[in-house]
Amino acid sequence: IQRVGGEQSTDWNRQKSKEIVAKWIKSGDINKMEILVANADDLALGALDAFKEANKEPSLPIFGINAIKEAQQAIKDGQMAGSILQNVEGQGIAAYKIAENLAAGKSPMEGIDLKLDGGINVDIPYEVVTPENVDKYLK
Repeated sequence: IQRVGGEQSTDWNRQKSKEIVAKWIKSGDINKMEILVANADDLALGALDAFKEANKEPSLPIFGINAIKEAQQAIKDGQMAGSILQNVEGQGIAAYKIAENLAAGKSPMEGIDLKLDGGINVDIPYEVVTPENVDKYLK
C-alpha cells in the first residue's frame, strides 16, 4: 500500500494490509487520503476488513486489481469502488494464436487484432470492473 508521504509494504498479505489500514483509521491518517488503490484485491479487501473491524464505513473509494470474485461481490455490495481485471482468457487466446502463427511460419501477429507494445509485448486491454458492470463478471 502506498500513501502520500510514504510507503508501507503489505508483503501481498491481506492481514498485513488490514493492520496497516487499521493504524491509519485509529490515527486519523485515513481522513487525509482521497482514495485507496491496492495492488491486489486481497489487499483492498484487507482494507475493508480494517473498516469493518473498526465498525466504520469506508471513508474513501477503495480500488483493487485482479477482480477476484470476493472483490466483485464487494463492488456489487457498494464496499469497493472497482477493480482492474487482467483478461487471462484473452492472454491465453493471444498466446495460442501467436504460437500457432509461428509454428506455421507466419508473422506472429498475423490475423490477430491486438497491438505490440514496444515491439515485444502484446497489449491485451485491461477491463475496469465497476458497480455499473460488475454483474457481467459475477457468474
